[in-house]
Amino acid sequence: MPVYTINSKFGKIRILWTLKDGLFKIASVKIGEEKRAPENPNEPQENYLVEERIKNFVYNLSALLKGWEIEFDPDILDLSVCGAFQKRVLEAMCRVPRGKICAYKEVAVFLNSPNSSRAVGRALSKNPFPFVIPCHRAIRSDGSIGGYQGGENMKRSLLEMEGIDFDIKGKVFIKEFLYDFTGN
Repeated sequence: MPVYTINSKFGKIRILWTLKDGLFKIASVKIGEEKRAPENPNEPQENYLVEERIKNFVYNLSALLKGWEIEFDPDILDLSVCGAFQKRVLEAMCRVPRGKICAYKEVAVFLNSPNSSRAVGRALSKNPFPFVIPCHRAIRSDGSIGGYQGGENMKRSLLEMEGIDFDIKGKVFIKEFLYDFTGN
């Protein structure tokens, strides 16, 4: 699978893509280093981009990692790598705009599955498209930020880049930044 690596303030971010239904689609975005298998001479070289959709995606992700406000076309993501529940969770997170947060429990309630807060957290922890699908915007009900694939420091930094403020205990000011899934 072709891969392109971005060097960012968060470390190496790898973008993998594939050809799906006649279109190039992002298969995953990975945070950090990966131990690679020996090179396969038949695979494209790393950081070799030929397809315009992928070039645009890489440019936009690079800009987002620098703090720019970027909206991604969800059609470029290969969501077939996700199970049904995870796909619903990720689609719900796409509703949460920059500068807002939600609690795992609120996502569960929005999905008509109010007792599945932990399942929401697990689905987000396995998000194959971090940054693009903003799983970093989901926090615990008490305002603490919870876990993140890139670590809690990265999650906090992403939230701060989006204008989210924290109290002296490191908790988000929930009432100020809470996203309301009901639109009220």
